[in-house]
Amino acid sequence: LNLADNVSIVSYGRVNLRGSREQPIVIQSQSPNSRWGVFAIIGQESSGSVLQFTDISGGSGDLIDNIKFSGMLSVHWSDNFFMSNSKIHDNLISDDTIHIVHSKFAINSSIFDSCFSDCIDLDYATGRIFDSVIDGAGNDGIDLMRSKIVIEDSYINSVLYKGISVGDMSETDINNSQIYSGIKYE
Repeated sequence: LNLADNVSIVSYGRVNLRGSREQPIVIQSQSPNSRWGVFAIIGQESSGSVLQFTDISGGSGDLIDNIKFSGMLSVHWSDNFFMSNSKIHDNLISDDTIHIVHSKFAINSSIFDSCFSDCIDLDYATGRIFDSVIDGAGNDGIDLMRSKIVIEDSYINSVLYKGISVGDMSETDINNSQIYSGIKYE
């Protein structure tokens, strides 16, 4: 999908994007000088959404139906969201490359890089990130607010502020993972 300036995709139902290693599903800007809005998955009817072998880049944020979507990929009020073998990168202007809110999720074998601000922002979310890479955050690698997550076998590098910001009554269990450069402790 080559999206034009300010075009957003919002799904209130289940999303099933299943590419392959040889033929990933690509969502990107129509031209190098443009930026599209958001790809949003929202609501209880969207529970069970899957992104596999999907490459998303060049998006930003949007305000739709009075909801501010700060992530190029935004998942709100959706349980059992699953992402694997995907690359989410090179967002523009917006705060988050992926923003998961009031949702349950699992992210496996995925890459988040060249993030304008936070690579992964989790608010009131519960889930697991494993075997994934976060590289090149303009702010935090992972930013948590009232979330409970497990991070396993993952790598966080080249963040401008914090590798993992655990705040606002969040809980995290980090196993067999590496965090390098740009970490600021407070």
